[in-house]
Amino acid sequence: MGDDNTNRAISADPIRQCLVAVLLLATCAVFATQLGLIYQERTDVGLGARGLPQFVLIVGALLAIVQLAINLPPALRNLSGPNSVFDRRIAGRVILLLVIAFGYVWAITLFQYALPTAVAMSGLLYLFGSRGLGRLLLLPIVTVAAYYVLFFVLLGVFENPGRILEYDSYGLAYRLRHLIGLQ
Repeated sequence: MGDDNTNRAISADPIRQCLVAVLLLATCAVFATQLGLIYQERTDVGLGARGLPQFVLIVGALLAIVQLAINLPPALRNLSGPNSVFDRRIAGRVILLLVIAFGYVWAITLFQYALPTAVAMSGLLYLFGSRGLGRLLLLPIVTVAAYYVLFFVLLGVFENPGRILEYDSYGLAYRLRHLIGLQ
């Protein structure tokens, strides 16, 4: 029973919620800078290659703004109060998350999609407390494969070659798209 109350108190902490909102806004900003670089064919219909990421960024940013607006006044009261307790580890995690987000976007330009995504996902899982080989190694590989099929095969989004590592994601995706009747 005591653990449940502790978890509720931590999740309802307005300072923590503000930091999460700022992190989400920063992450959306990082990815928004790369949105225009997504290749989109002129004949693309529907959401297209940029539509889904743009929708996710807009919804994510709006939700983060709402979360920040709700939690900022109580967070400022908590910080300015006489018994102000601010856990610097939380701020360190937020900074680490920002480094991972910026590093991830930069690594995609160098190594394409798969390798940076798996590494960043493993780092984020570790940072948020996941442990074990299955969670830190197997889960990112399976997830990257699922994202690859979703975006490259089903949605037809293709990536630019990496500056350091270049592999033919288009050829494999084209063969899979042809196999299931999308080309």
